[in-house]
Amino acid sequence: MDKKILREFLTAGYITGPLPSYIHDTDIGTPQGGPISPTLANMTLDGLDHYAGDQFTVVRYADDFIVIGS
Repeated sequence: MDKKILREFLTAGYITGPLPSYIHDTDIGTPQGGPISPTLANMTLDGLDHYAGDQFTVVRYADDFIVIGS
């Protein structure tokens, strides 16, 4: 994953409250339960699938995963 894009995701902030909404800054990480977390996890796990090759099976759902091997 491009590090610049990842940095933008992690520092984009989040919105809470009724309209008018409040924008909160994030210095690092994502808010717990945020919708971007599973997306980032799956983008990372795409690379894991590539490196696992035929020797391992990677099973994933949202941001959870299991690596199965002999």
